[in-house]
Amino acid sequence: MTTSDPVRSKARLRTVADLGALVRDIRTRRGWTQAMLADKAAVGRQWLVAVEAGHHDRAEWGKVMQLLRALGIDLLVTIPTGDDAAHPPDDPSRDAGGEARRTVDLGAILDAMTSDAS
Repeated sequence: MTTSDPVRSKARLRTVADLGALVRDIRTRRGWTQAMLADKAAVGRQWLVAVEAGHHDRAEWGKVMQLLRALGIDLLVTIPTGDDAAHPPDDPSRDAGGEARRTVDLGAILDAMTSDAS
């Protein structure tokens, strides 16, 4: 018997407010309270409130990664190849020379770094 992978979707996050809206949307769709998510992510509820409101411009990466992990969100970063300065901002999938960008799984890299440090 085989099982299919769960449906995955993508979200473009350009601002702290975008991240907060995504976190709030996923949390509410799961029926979780802020206290429940804060507990699962091992962060304070007030910290989570600030993230969801888009007010945490200087949030610690470790806490952000804990939060994303608790929600089951994989963070993928698109790295431009070629001359980044000439890259057209309206085409995030291509660099200025028309070459495809590489995508890196930052979550996996951070997990590996954490595993190596233990």
